[in-house]
Amino acid sequence: MIQADTPIQLSATDPAYQGLGSFFDAYGYGRFIAAEFSKQFGHHSYQAVIIQKSDILGALLFRLTGAECEIIEIAVAPAYRRKNLARRMMDDCVKLATKAKAERLILEVADHNAPAKAFYQNYGFKPIGRRPRYYSDDAGGKIDAIIMELWLSKA
Repeated sequence: MIQADTPIQLSATDPAYQGLGSFFDAYGYGRFIAAEFSKQFGHHSYQAVIIQKSDILGALLFRLTGAECEIIEIAVAPAYRRKNLARRMMDDCVKLATKAKAERLILEVADHNAPAKAFYQNYGFKPIGRRPRYYSDDAGGKIDAIIMELWLSKA
């Protein structure tokens, strides 16, 4: 078991939020550019759960919008994968969403990302839809996005 700080909630106005852009740029799925991150996610509805020592080991970005919590991105540094950090961050996100009176969590995942889909399904998320040809891969191909949800009353 790795020794890491307890996951913490940050707001977009916190200076540590700036490090998230670089982290997701390096270890996420290529949707974010570090220099644009704070402009794109500076609204108060965006929050993050982070596990860190001196550097960020894992981060989960989410948005609270009334009865819904949308998970935007989750990433773990390669050296710390398969050590339950994603589960710890998801647990914290569920607690924060429940406290904010959200009724469900939603997310989307690339159809070809079998490890992420398995993680979400094991956590209790159910597929509810598909966005055809939503993501682009490095070769210029198109990949479907699977939309998944988790009702917090059933979590």
